[in-house]
Amino acid sequence: MKKMIVILLAGMLAASVFAADAKKGNAAPTASLSTTEDIGYEAKKAKEAKEEQERRWKIYSEICCYLPNRIMDALDMVSIDLKGGVYAGVGFQITRAFGLGGQIGYNAGLYKDINRQYGIAFENGYQAQLGFVTMEDVCIFNPIGNVQTYWQHGNNFPDENNKIYNRFTGARDYWAVEVYAFCLAGAKVSIHPIEIADFFAGLICIDSLKNDDMKLKLY
Repeated sequence: MKKMIVILLAGMLAASVFAADAKKGNAAPTASLSTTEDIGYEAKKAKEAKEEQERRWKIYSEICCYLPNRIMDALDMVSIDLKGGVYAGVGFQITRAFGLGGQIGYNAGLYKDINRQYGIAFENGYQAQLGFVTMEDVCIFNPIGNVQTYWQHGNNFPDENNKIYNRFTGARDYWAVEVYAFCLAGAKVSIHPIEIADFFAGLICIDSLKNDDMKLKLY
């Protein structure tokens, strides 16, 4: 009888210990889940705070840079290249697709050109255009400043998709309306329709046409 009581008590004790261990085991995942949820919540709050800070900074940047950007956009609408050397030519272009005239020789030029190219560069070669037909072999080299160098040659219809005409980074503006005259010295004046559109879009803070607005950096 005593043995049965002892066995019964031992069984009850073992069952109690097993139940306590099981309770602990079940509680652990709950605590882990809670911790995971806390971490996810904190990460989400941190992300939202960062996005809010960036949004506020963007608005602040647009306000602070609004006037300088509009001035730069206005200056971008017209380009003037002054050139001198053993060089002669006269003509006009209504985009690269159509024009009349030609130029030939070697010159040194003072550039204020598309995509904010400013500086001095040398040019050698020739260019002729008769309606929709273009013939050219032009090289721009040895720049001082940020004038882009290139060698453009061919006897065909200019390809708008050529990287030299890229509206964000290209050295030339495919859509420019130009007039030029040279005899040992002279000038080329270019009007840029896309830059004009970019100026008016910039008045309402849209910069997608050129993506060239100055921005304040957030450190």
